Amino acid sequence: MNNNFQNEKSKKDKMKKIYFGVGVVVLMGMCFSLSYLITDWITNPKYDAFIEDRTVYNSTDVLEDTTTIALISGDNIDKEQSLKEFKEENNIQVDVNQQFLIDFLDDSGYKLEALDNNKIVFKKENSENILVANKYYLGEKDGYFAIYKTDENGRAFIEEENDVFRDYKKVNTIPVSAEEEIKSFKHYYDSKEEALERLAGYMN
Repeated sequence: MNNNFQNEKSKKDKMKKIYFGVGVVVLMGMCFSLSYLITDWITNPKYDAFIEDRTVYNSTDVLEDTTTIALISGDNIDKEQSLKEFKEENNIQVDVNQQFLIDFLDDSGYKLEALDNNKIVFKKENSENILVANKYYLGEKDGYFAIYKTDENGRAFIEEENDVFRDYKKVNTIPVSAEEEIKSFKHYYDSKEEALERLAGYMN
């Protein structure tokens, strides 16, 4: 009788050990699976949009012509247009991806700011221009071409109202690179006549 009781107790102890062992194995398997899923979620690029709560573009993927390109300086929107218009304006005849735009606009001082659905925003921080004294500069005033004169301290001013060419096309109608040269006072001339000659080339 006592032997039967001990045998029964021994069987129960063995079963408990078996159940415990199975439980440990199952628990370890679940932990491994959960760990794998979490790692895959974090490292897989297709989940980036969920993690960062924004759309992430592959920099090598060709962009659609309907993609909106926005150029911002400080708090001002310099230009907003479709990629198709951007390519036509800048005589670009190849497929364009995000990296192409980054490299192309970097020459004009624009840096990638944001990606939002079908829109890419580039921003340029305003900076102080150091101008040569007593020269004439091509510049922009209220969106129009203008000729500026610098005083002995290099401060730019407009000599006459008709030095702002409001009856002609606006600065933002020329290619982006040329537009930035105008807005950043990149070129200066010894006389107003020289500046006018150069300006005529932009207006044709």
